[in-house]
Parts: sequence; C-alpha cells; structure tokens
Amino acid sequence: MKARYKAVWFDLDGTLFDTAPDLIATVNRTLAEHGYPSAPAEVILPYTGHGSRQMLQHALSTTADDPRLPALQEAFYAHYLRHVAEETRWFPGMAAIVDDLDACGVPWGIITNKLERFTYALARHFQLEQRVAAIVCGDTLATAKPDPAPLAYACALAGVRPEQAVMVGDSAADIRAAARAGMPSIYCDYGYTSRADLAEDDRPIAFVDSPAALAPLLFGDAP
Repeated sequence: MKARYKAVWFDLDGTLFDTAPDLIATVNRTLAEHGYPSAPAEVILPYTGHGSRQMLQHALSTTADDPRLPALQEAFYAHYLRHVAEETRWFPGMAAIVDDLDACGVPWGIITNKLERFTYALARHFQLEQRVAAIVCGDTLATAKPDPAPLAYACALAGVRPEQAVMVGDSAADIRAAARAGMPSIYCDYGYTSRADLAEDDRPIAFVDSPAALAPLLFGDAP
C-alpha cells in the first residue's frame, strides 16, 4: 500500500472520533446539576464542533452573553474530564485508516480546537500518544484553527512541508486553516458541522461521506 501524502492530520471531534454522545451527556449532566431541564440531543448536536460554551448556550436557548454561561462551562469541564471516553468511539473505518498509515510509515496526528486536558485524556484512553507525530490542541499555541499556525507547527514536528500533507476535518475552520497553510484538505460530511458553514472560497479537494470514501484519497498513486 502506498500513501499519497507525507503526513495526514485529522480533526478529532466529528472526524476521527464520534465524541458527540459524551459531549451531549455532559451538557445535560451539567444542566441537571444546576436545576435546568435536559436539552434534546438534536438541539445540542449541531454545536458539538463549536465548543462547550455554544453547546450550553443553545441547550438553554439563550444568548452568548448570558451571565450563567461561565459557571456552567466550568462545571461542564469538570464533568467532561470524568466522562470523556464513556461512549466515544472511532468512526467506523477510521482505526483501520490510521493502522494503514502506520504500516506505510506515514506520520499522522490530531489537530483540534479541543483543549489539551480533554484531547490527551482521549489519546491516553485510545493509546495514541506513542503513535501520533503531533497532537496540537486549541490551547497548545497562541492561536487555533482557522489560523494556520497549528498546521504549520504539526508539519514542523513531522519534518514535512505543508503542501506535502493533508488536513482531514469536518468544519470550515479545518478547511480555512489548511488553505492558509498552503495545505490541501478533505471535508468530512459525516461529521457534526454542515457544508452550509463553508464560504464560496472554502475549497477542499474532496468531500467524503464516510471513512470508507476517505481511504482511497489517502492511499494509492497520486492523481
């Protein structure tokens, strides 16, 4: 098997792992602790890729400046760290893709806006820390996606140029960060955000609706 890229970077939530069940459960656990009713999963799900504050905001049907949100967010953090991997799973087929990257000797890693404390907890749970070439989180550097710095940093760690790598993700932030870094990108329609979030000039090289559709874009002779 031959890989098409010198390195492959994955977003975490909605791309590599299906983290939504634990995120949604944590939102509702936080709400219950503070005396608020649970929110339906379908209300929270569209915001799982946008951070805990937006999930809580929309679960409460409130505004971004609601003074309750900072305390709720801190409570969310405490609960989520304790329950970060109870229901989280690989998206079907993703474990096989990273196994194949390992077999090809291609560095791969995680570039996420998730905070380090949660990302590394998941990495430890899934025994990834010794496998990845880089883990770059939302608080690793001074800036996060869509700024290109996290992608450039990961490439420097792996010893590859941005144009030799590919960013795989399910959000506009992934696609924009890649474009600004001079890196091709692949958009995952199976994730948590919508193509409607993409601007006209957000142009990934491909859209995929499953990891099975992703694999042929990562392996084989270059087109």
